[in-house]
Amino acid sequence: MARNLRGLALVYSGQIAAAQGDTDTAVDQLRRGLALIPGNWNSERNLHRYTLANLIQDGGDELEALRIYGSLHYSPELEALGYLRRAQLHERRGEREDAVRYYGWFLDLWADADSNLQPQVELGREALARLGPLDQ
Repeated sequence: MARNLRGLALVYSGQIAAAQGDTDTAVDQLRRGLALIPGNWNSERNLHRYTLANLIQDGGDELEALRIYGSLHYSPELEALGYLRRAQLHERRGEREDAVRYYGWFLDLWADADSNLQPQVELGREALARLGPLDQ
């Protein structure tokens, strides 16, 4: 139990550091804390892993970010966001087929999302329109 609590303290310290713009500390704290939180706490861990992936992506390590985004499938809400972020990264990297595929999966999951989430859905739709279908 002490290990879990220490892990939680570290990830929340990482979240605070991220909110304050201290990316290096945030990444370090999140990584250290996540290593202590058991895998059966999927929802809790994935929330912090999503933040970590965003920070890593912003730092330029796109491959590591893609790996983390691709492993968020235990949390339905984060799975969709992971698809969106993966699609955006693949598009930026010029990997059109992967981008189209992930935008499509994102839209399949969030097509009927709440109105406050529709701006992200619209971004996905615009990207798909811009990229065109896979058979091009």
